[in-house]
Amino acid sequence: MASHAQSTNRSFYLGGGAGGAKYNGFNQLCRDITGALPGTPVNTSCDSAETVFGWKLFGGWRWNQYFALEGGFANLGEAEGDTVIFDQNVNGEISSTAVFAELVGSAPLGQRASLFGKLGISNINAELSTNVFAVPLGGAASTSFSKDFTEAYTARV
Repeated sequence: MASHAQSTNRSFYLGGGAGGAKYNGFNQLCRDITGALPGTPVNTSCDSAETVFGWKLFGGWRWNQYFALEGGFANLGEAEGDTVIFDQNVNGEISSTAVFAELVGSAPLGQRASLFGKLGISNINAELSTNVFAVPLGGAASTSFSKDFTEAYTARV
């Protein structure tokens, strides 16, 4: 009768990542907003870099080779864009940060690889600000607003 000891693999871990954060639809949002304005036709020359630099830091506790609990903070960068509304240059910026918690499931595929999936929840803060230059009244105007929301998600790799 053969037997073997199974490692519990219990441990804390820390990590980080950096790369491109994509603001899907930023240019479309600009076109939708400018196209919905009443009055004369609007030049909707929306120009934006939708992929920006983002980073995250995370840490976790691995119960065994199959499950871990992970949490962290992500800064999703800042996308900028320009448009012209009623012959006025409008510059806008959108930025986001997130705090997240995840349950990580893992299935080993041999000695050096594993398949894993995540089930998580994140609290996201998104902030949008705009600046309008050469306002007909002779000044400049700016406005900003932010929104917090919580969202559940899954990820499979």
